[in-house]
Amino acid sequence: MDLLERETEKFLKHLNLGRIDYEPCGFSTFPDFSISGNIAVECTRLVTKMGDRQLESDQIGLQDSLQNMLAKVRRGKISGNYFVSLHYSFPDDKYQFLREVREYLTDCAATGNIPTGTREISKNIAIDFVRKSDSQYPFSLGGVLCEELSGWKLPELATQCQEALLRKERKIRSSGSSFSEYWLAVGSSLSMGLRQDEIEWLTEQIQVSKPWTRLLLIDANSAVNSKVIEFL
Repeated sequence: MDLLERETEKFLKHLNLGRIDYEPCGFSTFPDFSISGNIAVECTRLVTKMGDRQLESDQIGLQDSLQNMLAKVRRGKISGNYFVSLHYSFPDDKYQFLREVREYLTDCAATGNIPTGTREISKNIAIDFVRKSDSQYPFSLGGVLCEELSGWKLPELATQCQEALLRKERKIRSSGSSFSEYWLAVGSSLSMGLRQDEIEWLTEQIQVSKPWTRLLLIDANSAVNSKVIEFL
């Protein structure tokens, strides 16, 4: 499973609607999940174009690299454990980006000094720390906000969700599947931390036709806080 699929599975388990099967129709086929054999759940990243480059695969790869890097930072003088949230512009040099974050966190661990509030560590990177319960590692990835993914722009989120619904609708038709309901789970930094009034606005903006019955906005910071838009 990739990151989005893992967080989607957590949310589906949280809903407690029945047995959850991963890739019920076979490896790398539609859908990604089924619930009690009746509900199909397909996952897709929201895609934003930056110039002529799509950020989808790059963003997923960067988050995986961040998680792996954080697990290797030694505890040093830190007695507690912390979520690390990153705000950044998408880097031209992934390895330089990871090196800057690792060096800053290693210095924090060595001194035992964890700053409060948002700390800018370079022109394009800012970090927040939030205390968490005990874990094996001093630092865990709490969330990411990439400026190029327009996480704060509701019109952009509505447009990307609409495009995702249309894109995956073609996959339903070509699969020949027959479930009683079809849900689409979408995710990126766009879908995290949405308020109820923002959900209501999105519901009014997104136009959908059958077979979709629900849109799941997966919150990678906290899967149980993911939001659901129901299509009547």
